[in-house]
Amino acid sequence: MADEIPIFELNPGRVDDDDFINFRTPDGQKLYKNATKPFKDEFDMTAANLKAHLHDHSTRAWIYAWNESLFDIPIEDEVEDDEDGPETANLCEEFGRINWARCQLHAATYVNTETRTAQQNQMLYILALNSLSVEAKKQIMLKKDRYTVEGVPVGAMLVKLIIECSYLASNATVRTVREKLTSLDEVMETNGSDIIKFNAKVEDLTNTLTSHGQTTEDLFIHLCKGYKSASDKKFVKWIEEKEDKHDEGEDMEPEELMILAANKYKVAKDRGNWCQPDEQDAKIIALTAQIQKLASTRQRGGGKEKDEAIRGTGGGKKKQTWVKDRVAPTDGTLTKIVDGKELKWCSKHGSWAGHFADNCKGHGINATPEADSEPKDDDSASPPSNTKKTLKLAQAYAAVQDAAEDSE
Repeated sequence: MADEIPIFELNPGRVDDDDFINFRTPDGQKLYKNATKPFKDEFDMTAANLKAHLHDHSTRAWIYAWNESLFDIPIEDEVEDDEDGPETANLCEEFGRINWARCQLHAATYVNTETRTAQQNQMLYILALNSLSVEAKKQIMLKKDRYTVEGVPVGAMLVKLIIECSYLASNATVRTVREKLTSLDEVMETNGSDIIKFNAKVEDLTNTLTSHGQTTEDLFIHLCKGYKSASDKKFVKWIEEKEDKHDEGEDMEPEELMILAANKYKVAKDRGNWCQPDEQDAKIIALTAQIQKLASTRQRGGGKEKDEAIRGTGGGKKKQTWVKDRVAPTDGTLTKIVDGKELKWCSKHGSWAGHFADNCKGHGINATPEADSEPKDDDSASPPSNTKKTLKLAQAYAAVQDAAEDSE
């Protein structure tokens, strides 16, 4: 007997895929066992895990040549003399374009036939059912009539039912996705300014639109809105520059922007520069730390006498009556004792302090407006954010200086 001429195939599942499988042979039984082996991860029919589950189905279908026979379903009627045949949609990738009527028509072409496709349908059904969690199976078994044609369970229809049970595959889904795409600033906040997680969520949303045969024309605009909500100021400034160039006519696809944003995030994270405070923020943080340190020193005994003066001999807390005392001396006396502390009149500050005007270093002068000053009619009554930050910095600095002088 002459040796059989070898024929190239990518895997055993595609050998003689036009002929039915002889399950009486060891090879046929082995193929059936491997093809119906449940996926490693049981599916709980939640929207969050649907994408991974469909990926498992797509991989198994590619190995055993099920796409062409089971998952590629015609979505239009066949036209006579059309060599290309009717348009099809893949169930795992474009399930939103396939309705139940088309699934039933396609299944009717192979159920109860002695063909390889009928055998593949049986294997897909067993695989899909056995890859579900116990709770998911309970839901599915109540709707058996939805995936049965001529008394035969149809694997592709079972997969479609699993998809629909995972989330409502309807116009409501598309509307919800579009609403989320217009609120990517909230998505960024939810993901804690993690650009990788943000991009993954955006991809999930756009993939859902694609599966329903839909697209979005404003993804670049939505992405910029989301990216500008990140906590890293340098990153936001970089996005604003990209947005300006795009508005000026520079071409950039949304996918390209997502790749660049992810790379910039990774580099900043690796260098430890992500979400770092700017120069003014850093100064405020440093001054705040100094104030806390001085307060801690006093609590350990460095300011015992002052604390006693502040608290009083009874041990109860007592406000420092000299704080912000701006009543000028009328009798020419430039010193006085308040709560056991010697105060000096500083004409530069216009208040009682721990120094005379000759020794005044000017800390905190004009840092804040007078408490009882009248508001101005112009916009200066509401300083911009940068001015507020400057005032905050000056106040913190003045507080450190006053605390240092008081401890002397």
